[in-house]
Amino acid sequence: MASRLQKISLFLGRIVAGLYFVNFGLAALWTSHWSPAGFVTGAHTFAGFYHTVAASSLLAVVAPVIEFGCIVLGACLILGLFARIAAVVGMAFALFLYFPTLAFPYVCVAGVCTSFIVNEYLLVAGLLFMLVAFGAGEVFSISRLFRFSQY
Repeated sequence: MASRLQKISLFLGRIVAGLYFVNFGLAALWTSHWSPAGFVTGAHTFAGFYHTVAASSLLAVVAPVIEFGCIVLGACLILGLFARIAAVVGMAFALFLYFPTLAFPYVCVAGVCTSFIVNEYLLVAGLLFMLVAFGAGEVFSISRLFRFSQY
């Protein structure tokens, strides 16, 4: 059984991750002509995959899905509603944004290499992994209230 401090830590981690995604979604929504192309065009790792994604005609359709998807994902994490599913989807999204910036062993954004292996996307993916592993969706959540805890 988790201690009270562990439960509070999981709850706070879930709230922080949720706020991160809500903020990301709102920032993308409020930025005129925001596109995920900026993340993928300068890819260093898996460049072929990311350049194919950038050249795709679906990229314009994907932008609103990402904007609203991040807001919904963040809200699910904050509320603890289907938090495990939201955390897995968030992890995939964070890693999707992490790999184009990785020019091993450095992380580069807009041609400037500023950190060694780790950036915010990898930290968020790690936090979400811990939330999934320790069942953070069952701590102080709507899912727990309505017994949706298996999700």
